[in-house]
Amino acid sequence: IFKRSFGLSKSIMLSLRRLIHVALTALVVTAPAVFADHSVTRNQRTTFSQVRPRVADFSKDVAPVSEIATIPRGGKVEAASPSFVSQSASIVMGLILALNSGFINGCALSGVITADGSSQAVAAVTASWTNSALGLASGNLAKFGFLGKVLGSFIFGSFIAGYLQPKPSPFLVSTSSYGLPLAIAAISTVLSKACLEDKSLIKLGFYLLCVANGINNSVTSSMTSNLCRTSHFTGISSDMGTFMGQILRGNTANLFKLKVFAALAACFWGGGFLSYELTKAYGTSALYISAAIYLFMAVGYEKLAKSIFS
Repeated sequence: IFKRSFGLSKSIMLSLRRLIHVALTALVVTAPAVFADHSVTRNQRTTFSQVRPRVADFSKDVAPVSEIATIPRGGKVEAASPSFVSQSASIVMGLILALNSGFINGCALSGVITADGSSQAVAAVTASWTNSALGLASGNLAKFGFLGKVLGSFIFGSFIAGYLQPKPSPFLVSTSSYGLPLAIAAISTVLSKACLEDKSLIKLGFYLLCVANGINNSVTSSMTSNLCRTSHFTGISSDMGTFMGQILRGNTANLFKLKVFAALAACFWGGGFLSYELTKAYGTSALYISAAIYLFMAVGYEKLAKSIFS
């Protein structure tokens, strides 16, 4: 009986995993339709102010850009250079990078990709802030120093993206804007693989993954004026609860934001889910998948987005 029950449990788990894989695939495939809009090219616009009325008219669930993003990052937002501006393409890019961030974080937390079995969160760094404080308070200076470097690495990654994108243009899908930061994230991810395989360099490997995730989050936050945060989900989780409460009371102003945040959270979670099997199968080489995604987004996504959303 025990053997039969065990076999049944394994069958159920296998079916569940397949179902989740199908759901994740469906999410990526249907995202363009869910967040559909009319994109604009350089022949249709000269300044971003001409785009905002278009975005507002696509659907009653799509809030105007001024309502979706009220906290531009990188200082004063200037008019976009002649290129491809698309709210949908920017959001789908955020979904893909959220999946990648969740995948990297899952790899780092698994303990499978490190030479000594150690693990560390490299995406959502809220816990690192608290644990670093506890380390200092308890006199554990090694812990305090390590987590301080984890935090510093994530911030440094965001610094790199901000330095290379000093004047971000909202919803601008352009390799010239985010290509170099994401290429650096790809290089950082590849280098981390070699470090994580060496017991003396494991901490450096974690720092490099934090740099990649810092770049990831900064790029998507800047290009969507903070609509798509892809490496940290405390605020998004809180906002989702707030928006659901508002909707139950008849306020649907943030329904579109709720859809976007839910999709981002699902992608980040899905990345962690996928990391489980892939790290078991490929070990540290699974990080090559993340590096390849970064490289594709850096050099190939603009062309793909234009073919889909133009």
